[in-house]
Amino acid sequence: MKFIDSELKKRKKHDKTKRFSSINWPIKKQEIESIFREFNNLFSDSNVHFYITTTLNSDFSNKFYVGYDVIQISFPFRWTGNRVVTEGDEQVTMDHKSEHGPTLVISTSKLGIINVILMPAKNDDKKIEVDSLLLFTTNNPNDLTRGKIEKFLHQFVVFQRVDSLLELSSFNEKTYIKWLYFFDARKRQKAQSILFNIANHWAAVLLSALAAWLIAKNT
Repeated sequence: MKFIDSELKKRKKHDKTKRFSSINWPIKKQEIESIFREFNNLFSDSNVHFYITTTLNSDFSNKFYVGYDVIQISFPFRWTGNRVVTEGDEQVTMDHKSEHGPTLVISTSKLGIINVILMPAKNDDKKIEVDSLLLFTTNNPNDLTRGKIEKFLHQFVVFQRVDSLLELSSFNEKTYIKWLYFFDARKRQKAQSILFNIANHWAAVLLSALAAWLIAKNT
């Protein structure tokens, strides 16, 4: 069967791509970490110091990740200034509200797929939960050029101003983030599914109306 040869070649190519990604990721990860630290130093003039994380595993967690890897940079923890004071019979407790800032995550696994994601802030005063934002996905670590990383960092900063309750953002910045959400592959598939269902519904309505008209005409 002729198609077998073609199928085997495609599978070998896929396996080769996964191996290539696994071999080259550690090198690319070091480059990304260097850019993150450079960004952190340049941004330090604004008295903001980012958290840079290079592993999912922690000595304080009972979970251990195998095959998964990550490098991420996040805005620092900040108090919002709000608090809830509860007076009891014997003591007074204070619940100080805080925000863990947005995070730019670059993750991979043994599948060889690299995803660049913006994770929203976790703020105790948030009334509406915001979805994560998928910026980029690839099977080739070399696609993560310095230019792309700097672009992701710029989007990260803009996303923080729009997402954080402790910042003010402009109309243009809010529109830009909405535009990024529009091109998020996960949202696009969902939108296409909704449009497909709507089209199917109205097509069925139109066909039913046409059939009813033809029956009425011929009787």
